Amino acid sequence: MSCQVSIIIPTFNRASLIVATLQRIQEQTFTSWECLIVDDGSTDTTLETVGRFIAQDSRFALYSRPESLLKGSNSCRNFGFEKAQGAWVHFFDSDDVLEPTFYETLLTGDLAGIQMVAGSYFVTDSHLQKREAVSLTLKSTLFRDYVLWRLKLITGCVIFRKSFLLQQTFPLFHPDLHRGQETELFSRLFFQLEPSAYRIYDFPLFLYRQHPDSKTAQHQTYLPLYKQSQFWVLQQIRTLSQSLQDSELNRHFFNTLTVLFFDAVTHRDLALAPAVLREMISLLKSYSHVKSLEVFVLGHLVLWFQRPVYRLRKRWLHFYPDTHEK
Repeated sequence: MSCQVSIIIPTFNRASLIVATLQRIQEQTFTSWECLIVDDGSTDTTLETVGRFIAQDSRFALYSRPESLLKGSNSCRNFGFEKAQGAWVHFFDSDDVLEPTFYETLLTGDLAGIQMVAGSYFVTDSHLQKREAVSLTLKSTLFRDYVLWRLKLITGCVIFRKSFLLQQTFPLFHPDLHRGQETELFSRLFFQLEPSAYRIYDFPLFLYRQHPDSKTAQHQTYLPLYKQSQFWVLQQIRTLSQSLQDSELNRHFFNTLTVLFFDAVTHRDLALAPAVLREMISLLKSYSHVKSLEVFVLGHLVLWFQRPVYRLRKRWLHFYPDTHEK
């Protein structure tokens, strides 16, 4: 089937939510699309629910994640990408809801040389009632604003040209990550994009649903696998950005690591805490040997006693300034 955009939706036990998601795709004013739903082993009625849409509209297709692939949305997205036939690719979630003009707004007009288009969104509750618009205003560069989380681009915001994604290192989404898979991929992609290669529309075009089963909600508690993934992603972004020699980015990395270190100590995650401490010391050495020595000595004492010292945490969060001291 020839189409302009492939919508790739991983799903797992979302029978109660995916109906609204698929209905809004079917109602799009832009009609040249295919929707590839990749099931991750649902045990509820998700398959039957999706099957009803397929029976009505041949633009929907359902796949099951191959047993040879790791369970999780990352593998499902990668598998869906292999099946995609569109010139553009949109990774979307099975609990979010598009506005009817989403694709018409982003994929019409002269797109020569454009590798990515994006639109803003509403943050909403599980019933799609309360809505808070998110502004997407670029203040510096795409990569920098995204890493500093001044530009809150999430998975459903962006559509990539497929040929651009085919140029990337595979897998696109790392299957073994439990958190931050979009952050790692988007940082990698945004680092490459020149201002002339993307467009961002700063008005809401879909509903980003928050509910108790979402990963955003789960992230409010300490989950070791999530924190380990967060640390790995931060390491990748830090490596990517080293050539920029950006003091504000370095401050952001150090402060994020500091919070992660004390969280790990608080929750007795002694597999993660020493690795985070080593990264903090490494990052701080390029700024101040005296301060890196303090972090080395006192950080190891914190590990030894397994007790977070919150005065120390507060002090370290002010260690790295916005600009280097001369």
